[in-house]
Amino acid sequence: MSNDRVHVDLGSRSYDVLVGMDLLAQAAELITPLLQRKRVAIVTDDTVAGLHLMVLADALEAQGVSVSAMTIPPGESSKGWPQFTRTVEWLLEQKIERRDI
Repeated sequence: MSNDRVHVDLGSRSYDVLVGMDLLAQAAELITPLLQRKRVAIVTDDTVAGLHLMVLADALEAQGVSVSAMTIPPGESSKGWPQFTRTVEWLLEQKIERRDI
């Protein structure tokens, strides 16, 4: 199946979005060329993690990319300073750098 690329035009902040089937399984092919270091950090909620995290992590790890993942509770209660602080502290513990994905 082919993927469609949708351009979101925001001037200097423009970006493309890929839309298609099985993109998570193709993640390594799409993401690896963008990596300066072969590692990624994934922050997702528990619901999405249960459905998709292993497919994404497995695809990346099969290409030699180290994956660190953090899950947070789903819902509005996670969209506040306490969860933000926890996430930033986790990223620091993982030694994630500004150019990492």
